[in-house]
Amino acid sequence: MKRRYSSIEDRFIETLRYVEFHPTNSGVFSYEYASLLRDIGSVFSSILDTFVRETSEIDERKILDIRHYREFIIKEIDAVHDLGTGLKNTPKTLVVVPFKDIREGKLSWWDAYNSVKHSDIQDYTLGNLGNVLYGLASLAILYRVMDHTGKPSGKIFGDIGYFPVEYYENIYQFPLEPMYGT
Repeated sequence: MKRRYSSIEDRFIETLRYVEFHPTNSGVFSYEYASLLRDIGSVFSSILDTFVRETSEIDERKILDIRHYREFIIKEIDAVHDLGTGLKNTPKTLVVVPFKDIREGKLSWWDAYNSVKHSDIQDYTLGNLGNVLYGLASLAILYRVMDHTGKPSGKIFGDIGYFPVEYYENIYQFPLEPMYGT
């Protein structure tokens, strides 16, 4: 996973030569962002397929989906809805809390990934900076939690930590709004 994550992270960083890494650009879309989002979703599902199968009695022939992944994530990662990571090298403290709505059955970047995967001609605008950032943060958190380090493993994100919803007004969270449904 680490090798795959590093490759995706490097491709994402390369896009920042052309798009300013700023919250107002969250909705900026491109075919490269759509490609990154598809790769992130593929790695995310591959990792979770492995974890879910190792920790459950599910038949190996059964096709797993986001419902299985959500159940595993909520069960195996304490307070995952409050788990986030800060962005390195930003002038203002920016935090990404990618699983904050998972208890309500939502994972916006995943919904965008599926839309792009199934209809990138119609939904290509969902391949955007914000969705890629949240997907990449999800991978980074999964990797660090499952590796039991909690330490930064790449070039974009700092340490992971808990950011309960009552503290959101004290931190600046990278915006979600322009990402899905633009």
